[in-house]
Amino acid sequence: NTDPDADPCQAESLPNPGGQGHTVILEKLLEESEIVSNYYTNRYIDLGNTVFTCDHTIAFLDSLVGLMAPEMPGHVARWGGSVAGWEANVQEIRDFMLERCEAIQDGLIDCYDLDGPYEVTFNVDPPEAGTIRINSITPEAYPFSGTYYGGIDTELEARGNNLPGEEPEWIFSHWEIFGPTTINPTMNDSLVVARFFGADSIVAHFVPPIRYDILLDADPPGSAAILFNDTLYADLPRWVTAPEETPIHVKVVPALYFDFDYWTVENNLFLPDSTSDTLSISFWEGDTIIAHLTPQDHVFFLPNAFTPNGDGINDVFMPVANVVDLELYVLRIYDRWGRLLFETTDPWEGWDGTAGGTDMPDGVYVFQADVVDAIKRDRFEFAGHFTLFR
Repeated sequence: NTDPDADPCQAESLPNPGGQGHTVILEKLLEESEIVSNYYTNRYIDLGNTVFTCDHTIAFLDSLVGLMAPEMPGHVARWGGSVAGWEANVQEIRDFMLERCEAIQDGLIDCYDLDGPYEVTFNVDPPEAGTIRINSITPEAYPFSGTYYGGIDTELEARGNNLPGEEPEWIFSHWEIFGPTTINPTMNDSLVVARFFGADSIVAHFVPPIRYDILLDADPPGSAAILFNDTLYADLPRWVTAPEETPIHVKVVPALYFDFDYWTVENNLFLPDSTSDTLSISFWEGDTIIAHLTPQDHVFFLPNAFTPNGDGINDVFMPVANVVDLELYVLRIYDRWGRLLFETTDPWEGWDGTAGGTDMPDGVYVFQADVVDAIKRDRFEFAGHFTLFR
């Protein structure tokens, strides 16, 4: 039946056109799986409230007519017919659509043993605080009204409007029902199943999340920064806030010359691994998070010889250095007559045995180094000699 009043479920009972088994598979799924049957029917209902509505289909038809109407006189002149005949055909399509979108509502009741239909309005409070997923659709604007049915479960899910990766701005609080609809499991669950028994209005209420004050610190002072929920805090101690019952990413960023040891979290007794540099923590009260670190040992040694012969072994004269203040460090190299050949303020830069682009000859050279322990602030002055031989 291709008339506009054909039942929407007629396609499900086709005899197996083409012998390919498509309708057979569909019939068996609908017959034996309640999950498939509910989703199939609810998807029909969702489409009936969106792309299959009279408002949507007629508006779409009118948009196509608006594109084609200016071309029709030229079309008729080239191929024959009349503009009036074309307009009559368009009206026939429009009448079919209007009758069809109304007939589907009654047809769903006949096909799937539903009750109704009922007009149901969905809204969110406060405005723009969230959205409601209704089966397979999530309306963008509220209030949203649609035609729904009894005798079938309708899945609803309330979602707070939050930017990806951002802290929650709104969290679901509860549902409010103004008519005979039932909600399961509870009115406080964000994901529920609704059963409609008449026209109704349903509101999803959202609230700002409860937030707790969290103190971030590092021990010893100045030994680290802390990345808390994708924001880096280098000036510690520092107060921040965190929403209730929301996993927060916490990561230690050790300062130069410090090694991370472990965390202490005052009110969270269930850390999976306090020695991991990264944590995921949920809060139910205010808390204090401390990253504990150990300063590295100050080291500064200079060799007594090197061989800049290009063999990849000991080709550069440079110190073995650690925990050196980079702003106060200087190393100078002199020849035996006191001529300055090389100078650097980088403890990881060495002398390659050249001066002015010329290889220096084998022999004894003099070094002078000013070094400050970057943690203890002790100052050292080193001077001595070393041998260059190729």
